[in-house]
Amino acid sequence: MIYPFKFSQLWIRREIEHELLTQNVRRNILNFIPEIKIVPLADARDEENARQRFLQESVDPYGDAKQILLLTPFLGQAYKVCPGTDGVLCCNLRIVNFASGCPMDCSYCYLQGYLTNPILSVYANVESIFQQIEKMVITQPQRKFRIGTGEITDSLVFDPLTEFSRMAVRRFRQWPNVTLELKTKTHFVEGLLKEQGHPEVVIAFSVNPQRIIEAEEHRTSSLEKRLESAQHVAAAGYSIAFHFDPVIVFPGWPEAYGEVVKEIASRIPAGSIRWISVGGLRFTRVLRDMMRLRFPSSPLTYGESVPSTDAKFRYHKELRIHVFATFKDILKRFHLENKMYLCMENTSVWKRSLDRLPLLSNELFGRPVLDPHETPFAKF
Repeated sequence: MIYPFKFSQLWIRREIEHELLTQNVRRNILNFIPEIKIVPLADARDEENARQRFLQESVDPYGDAKQILLLTPFLGQAYKVCPGTDGVLCCNLRIVNFASGCPMDCSYCYLQGYLTNPILSVYANVESIFQQIEKMVITQPQRKFRIGTGEITDSLVFDPLTEFSRMAVRRFRQWPNVTLELKTKTHFVEGLLKEQGHPEVVIAFSVNPQRIIEAEEHRTSSLEKRLESAQHVAAAGYSIAFHFDPVIVFPGWPEAYGEVVKEIASRIPAGSIRWISVGGLRFTRVLRDMMRLRFPSSPLTYGESVPSTDAKFRYHKELRIHVFATFKDILKRFHLENKMYLCMENTSVWKRSLDRLPLLSNELFGRPVLDPHETPFAKF
């Protein structure tokens, strides 16, 4: 395969040189980018000094940082509950951050206004991270955990270098009360196909019409490549999910998104699809300003939007309800409507657009996750 991201420098902290992930990256990155400069870092202070020098010299820190890859240890608690946002229903997804930052460059990416350290970082001490997760899940065998790795990075974007997905699949399939979600805008599934697929490993593809991918999701894989990869991993025994997030309103959007759903339904068996999330375009004031600075030709921040109770700008409520109700109708044509849930939306929008709430909605807040074997929704 061709790895499309050409980093100019690889920074490596001394204390993780012996880690398997570090060895994988050193070997693979030299195959893809033989001219890359490898910069050893003695310790945390050396890393911070290198970062500060970079920030001082950079005009566009977030964009320029996509040329540097850092291998460093993760210190502290490796997992947390997805922070969600005030006033919305949340599925209480557990988050494990094995990396931070993304070499892709979506115009609407919230990381632009969220990350304080723009350097692309991969945490090489994977075994210690896995040990923390193991302690959590085996001491609570009565609970079902849904764990995701795609909060502050793309789950597979570094995989041709790190081979992290293979390590994760081998480890997570040992824990019967855990569902792992790997979320991506790439087609980098070769590592997954080298392992035995497992239904509790869910490969989730973020999707949009190709015209939105070309205009706003820069340096990502095409829709065709994402769907083709979904077919391959489904055939290999993995479960599949799709995230329509953000849904972007433009002339002809119902037909465009309808075509994407039609393609999904024609390629992926319904029994392989675990869930389909739908979320509207949203951004903070900080992110809005960053988008206008970095992507001046993008129209996304200039459409009609209103501030919500969580200080994020969204399409106005009636439009969101119309969008989500339309999505439900689109999915219903292909008997997929019961796999749909809303991301970052309040109870009122759920009721009016879908005529239902999540099954046992109190459990969204009282348990780590919904049982992934339960019917995901109940009639309101």
